[in-house]
Amino acid sequence: MTFTELVAEVVARTARADKNTEAGVAVNLALKELTQIHFFRDLQSNESLSYTADAEYVALPSRTRAILEARLINGTQSYPIILKAKKWVLDRWSKVSELNASYPIYAYIEDEKLYICPEASADYTIEVTALIYAADISGSTENPIANSDEAIVAWASMYIFGMIQNTEMSVFWEKRYNKAVTRLIHADRSHNLNDVAQEFRVFSPALQRASARISPHLDPFDMGRDY
Repeated sequence: MTFTELVAEVVARTARADKNTEAGVAVNLALKELTQIHFFRDLQSNESLSYTADAEYVALPSRTRAILEARLINGTQSYPIILKAKKWVLDRWSKVSELNASYPIYAYIEDEKLYICPEASADYTIEVTALIYAADISGSTENPIANSDEAIVAWASMYIFGMIQNTEMSVFWEKRYNKAVTRLIHADRSHNLNDVAQEFRVFSPALQRASARISPHLDPFDMGRDY
């Protein structure tokens, strides 16, 4: 649904046409709430960042919430950069800038910047897979999180009823929101199931049983055994 459609749905469910502006605010607050509670795959972003030799850090994409992976690109090769907490890095090297410039090995995140340790001796591209916070939406902009319309409408309805101090209806919509979020997160996680494991379940009668488990030391292609 678009922002306009979401707002109209909130107004319809709360029967409060006088709260159209507040419903718009609530929709974007609901979107922010969702991005706080789960790493949704729809908010994953792959970015190529330009690193300049001897620079202390490289700026991350705006609204970055977390980094799943960072890789240093060196020609046709790439190397993982190990992400650590700032304290972990500085406990070992209190003055990173004084280390001999080399290939970056570690990095930590602070204020939407990726701080490199040690600093690199040449210009490189750093590719990052980031999870970002959703930006506010408006007008005909689509909801960026797939299948989350119901959760957003429920949270926004709860918000509107809370504003007008209708506790009973606010609690009702809070329960609806919690149920919708549970289904939404389950669906988002299910989407990331390993496709190979799915094929094992299809072709092995034993693995089709709910109690079946894949053990690393067993050959999943041996269909003659009942695991």
